[in-house]
Amino acid sequence: MKKIYMLLAALVWSAGVYSQGCVGNFTLTTQTQVDAFACTSTTGNLIIESAAIDPIMNLDGLAGLTHVGGNLIIRNNALLTDFDGLNMLQTIGGNLLLNNNNFLLHLDDFLSIIAVGGNLTIQDNLLLIDVNGLINLGNFDGNLNIQNNAILQNIDGLLSLNGVVGAVTIVNNPLLSDILGLFGISQITGGLSIRTLPLITDLSGLDNITSVGGSVLIQQNGALDNLDALSGLATIGGSLTIRNNNALIDATGLGALTSLGGGLTFLNNLNLANNAIDLSGLTGTINGDLQIINNDAMVNIDFLSGITAVNGNLVIRNNNLIFNIDGITNITISLAG
Repeated sequence: MKKIYMLLAALVWSAGVYSQGCVGNFTLTTQTQVDAFACTSTTGNLIIESAAIDPIMNLDGLAGLTHVGGNLIIRNNALLTDFDGLNMLQTIGGNLLLNNNNFLLHLDDFLSIIAVGGNLTIQDNLLLIDVNGLINLGNFDGNLNIQNNAILQNIDGLLSLNGVVGAVTIVNNPLLSDILGLFGISQITGGLSIRTLPLITDLSGLDNITSVGGSVLIQQNGALDNLDALSGLATIGGSLTIRNNNALIDATGLGALTSLGGGLTFLNNLNLANNAIDLSGLTGTINGDLQIINNDAMVNIDFLSGITAVNGNLVIRNNNLIFNIDGITNITISLAG
């Protein structure tokens, strides 16, 4: 009982603590609370978020923890450089959120994690270099969000992800040189967003993906020059947008696409020529807007010749070299414009 009373004094909790298996949700905001934490598992959420007074310096007090039943949220910890103390953690029933840990250098202390039941978010960690510590995470089918990590260089630690996942968002990681860590994924049930990655030259890592349940957005990747890694992509449940990729010269990797559930947009791809786009497998109706705008290397739009109807707006404008629009002569119905 004495141990229980000490734990109650040290933790913010919502149910109760019994022996080493702890029931309820817990929030740790001070080093004193971390040091007093005696749980080997929790049934609910565990939030680690440092307060200004008695800030969290290390997680050594969590050394016995092997399972979090709910979400594990580690955020706003200005003084943590690693997660030493979580070395024995194996499974997370809910989401894993790592956000705004400004001095976090690596995730090597997560090598024991094999399963995350919810979503995985790694966001706004200014000094995080890699995610290698997640290399043993193979049981995961939630949404993946890696965003705004200023010096993140690779995501190879995700190579154990395989099969089906939810949405995939890789956005605004300015030093990320490739997305090879996604190689094991074959199906995305949500959307796919690859945006503002100025160093990637191709989409290698997406080679095995055959379907995306939501929309696909490839935007503002300044060095991206081809879409060859999408050569196996046959189905997109939502829209396809290729936008603001100034180095893009080859979109023949879209040749396997046979089903598009939403609109189609090519916008501001200044060096993408019409004869470098293969949409030969895409026929029938576009169920959304069809937009070809500000693509200065295109001289025609023959790559659209399989489209017979547009269930949305049809916009062809500001493509300075296009001299004919024969590629849309097969469109007999434009339901919205």
